Amino acid sequence: MSLDALEERIDKAVGTITQLKKDRDQLEGENARLKGQLETLNKKIKSMEDKGGDLASLQDENRQLKGSQEELKSKLENIIGKLEKLQQ
Repeated sequence: MSLDALEERIDKAVGTITQLKKDRDQLEGENARLKGQLETLNKKIKSMEDKGGDLASLQDENRQLKGSQEELKSKLENIIGKLEKLQQ
């Protein structure tokens, strides 16, 4: 193998290594960006899950209050009925 051919192969190898380093740097940057996006999305999911739990809790409380409201309505109707009988 001639010295010129060896030099050419070395130059190609250096070029390939340089390109690989550039590609690696780009991929590391992309990886860091994607990790940040993933962290942000995980925080949003957690927040939505918390809000979903709060919503379920509020819905349960609302059902209980409606039940209490119906119970009070029934009692008031009963009392009003008794008062009307007393007035007659």
